[in-house]
Amino acid sequence: MGSFTLLFGRLLMAIIWIGAGVQKLQDQEKFTKIARVGTNNFNTWISKDLEYGELPLKDLFIENMNHIILLIAVSQIVCGILLVAGNKLGAFCLACLLIPFTFMIHNPFFKKWNEQRKHLESHMFVMNTLIFAGLLMVVGWDSRKSDAAALRETEPKDTRKPSRARQGNRNQRHTK
Repeated sequence: MGSFTLLFGRLLMAIIWIGAGVQKLQDQEKFTKIARVGTNNFNTWISKDLEYGELPLKDLFIENMNHIILLIAVSQIVCGILLVAGNKLGAFCLACLLIPFTFMIHNPFFKKWNEQRKHLESHMFVMNTLIFAGLLMVVGWDSRKSDAAALRETEPKDTRKPSRARQGNRNQRHTK
């Protein structure tokens, strides 16, 4: 039952990623535009609202966004398949992809959004955080050990050698 639920959970999570990758391949121009707007919003947020410097290589990213979206789409599909197979590298790569998506596209802290959009992006931000947590659980899961076995391994064991006093008490009991 445990291995089935793990496989089913990975499959459900992979459906999200494979579906997102296929969507990006089908409508690459739409996602390129969204990513360009998100990059500009993020740059404005860190440079003006937070008073940090400009986003490094912003213009290079914006100029090559269609190639970046294609790379992201292929990565989502391949890593989603790896996730179903139980490959931890696939889960780790998806977790790494999720960080910029969350802060550049679904950031509820952008000041220029209206309340309805801010509310929507807050939900997306929380959803991405939960997906990130699930991916980290896949990365950290050791399929060779059950939870009970892992718990038993963390319990302290008495590995001390018997002291001379305890050995002496044992010897005295046997000699009487």
